[in-house]
Amino acid sequence: MEGLRYWLSQQPVNRGSQPWPYYLAILVGYELPILILAAGGVLVALRRINPARGLIVWTAFAYLVIYSWASERFPWLVVHPLVPIILLAGLGCQWLWEIGRSRGVPRVAYLAGAAALVAVMLVLAVPVVFREPSNPRQLLVAVQTSPELVEVRDRLEWLYASAPADRPPTVVIDTSDSATWPWAWYLREWPVQWTDLAANPEAARGADVVLSVAGNVARLPTLREGGRPSRSSHRAWWLPDWDDAGVGDWFGWLTARRTFGSVGSLDAVELRAPQGW
Repeated sequence: MEGLRYWLSQQPVNRGSQPWPYYLAILVGYELPILILAAGGVLVALRRINPARGLIVWTAFAYLVIYSWASERFPWLVVHPLVPIILLAGLGCQWLWEIGRSRGVPRVAYLAGAAALVAVMLVLAVPVVFREPSNPRQLLVAVQTSPELVEVRDRLEWLYASAPADRPPTVVIDTSDSATWPWAWYLREWPVQWTDLAANPEAARGADVVLSVAGNVARLPTLREGGRPSRSSHRAWWLPDWDDAGVGDWFGWLTARRTFGSVGSLDAVELRAPQGW
């Protein structure tokens, strides 16, 4: 009961800032063939009702309704309604198989249909999984930390590991614009100075490395000769204009992943000061 009370108390927070149709958009955008087959599975389950089929139908609809109602909406939570929907799609496939056998449909037609289904699923899956897994135009991508930050993390970890135990490097990280994340996780085992450099730029003086929001760099003390600034993307996001989007907007996204609404990004700069400031 405590867990239920906690999540009910979180309803006004709306983590993810997405509206209730969010999971419907994801399912249509990435699982459309599964949804079509699942619709056939629902018809089969209702015509040949038994406890197992009824449970699958109830679970699919209940999960979709409950997770759409819950205000914390993120891409990974779509797995919960998707699993029973896939089971319904299996019923739909079986139904098509039985109809085809009763009408003498040749096996080559089934193979062609299966190949077409696999091709469509690959077209939908490959871009978001392999080609642009951190591109915010994909609704399966939440507000996304840039992959470039992994390289910055690796350099910092090497710096910490190679420094004398009694003299760890001084690393200052800008906390403005919520830039603390993902550094609070990546560097959780290392000493870090957290400072809002927009309000206190002098805190960078004396640091070996400063990770600053790009907009605050001009306020910082000047690096001496040999200093190495390196710019990278910190995060990017897309917030669709759900209220005002039209059919054309959604058709453009479904067919070409064209964004509409607010698209934004935050750049950061890594400043290394081997000769000081």
